[in-house]
Amino acid sequence: METNVVAEGGDVVISTRLRRTKDGLMVNVKVSPEVEELFRTWGGARTEECKLYGRMWKPVTETQQLQLWRCFQTHHNTGGHSSTPIFWKGGRLPMEDGIVDISFIRLVGASNPEGVTFYVDTLIGYSELDSVADKIKTATGWFYGEFVKPVELKIDVQLLNGGR
Repeated sequence: METNVVAEGGDVVISTRLRRTKDGLMVNVKVSPEVEELFRTWGGARTEECKLYGRMWKPVTETQQLQLWRCFQTHHNTGGHSSTPIFWKGGRLPMEDGIVDISFIRLVGASNPEGVTFYVDTLIGYSELDSVADKIKTATGWFYGEFVKPVELKIDVQLLNGGR
């Protein structure tokens, strides 16, 4: 299953591929350079090991280290969209109350052409996997539109009745 977030120009800016395997749920994430740069800048170019926080994300090879761009929750304003956590890491993708974890978009190297691939140590049925894929697409699309997509606002002040 694959989910893509597409920018106005037609470019895929966040791509997630989910594949159920005998080793768990294989996840491949690719993000545009602008998405990874946002996390690199936001975290002060500091990274943290994923295994320090959760044990469910597993590297594909023994030499692979899963590093995330550091993220400070106090700087984040979800705009009331609390079902889109980017801070929790290393756990199940589907969480309680219909929340889906998209913190994997913070993985260091996700903007490389091959992205980053890892396993989630979980048993997941087809129906749940299909639901998770849909929620990932919605959550990553919301995140891109809310925090990455270029935006310009113009504010005009007009005086009425001679400024009184």
